[in-house]
Amino acid sequence: MEYVREGDTLVVTRLDRLARSTLHLCQIADKLQGQQVNLQLLDQNIDTSDATGRLLFHMLSAISQFETELCSDRQIDGIAKAKEGGVRFGQQNRWTAEQAAKLQARKRIRLS
Repeated sequence: MEYVREGDTLVVTRLDRLARSTLHLCQIADKLQGQQVNLQLLDQNIDTSDATGRLLFHMLSAISQFETELCSDRQIDGIAKAKEGGVRFGQQNRWTAEQAAKLQARKRIRLS
């Protein structure tokens, strides 16, 4: 991005290789447009040097964000359903309750 100059074309294989969110993608697109640099996406055959390419670019970025949000919603629903089913997430306790009590007792003795 630091090396592009006015009149250059930045070629990217896929849209998701350029940015991780629609907001970031729009920021990159605005920066490129401000530098008068075109963007070309190889797998979707989109070139932002014309109005049609810019329209397709923005439509695809919005659809990509929608898919990302759907995936996130499904993940949240799946986690909630798993918790209802008794699945425990996170690291398991390394110590038994007895071991933890012994450690706390040692700590109390040292602090006294």
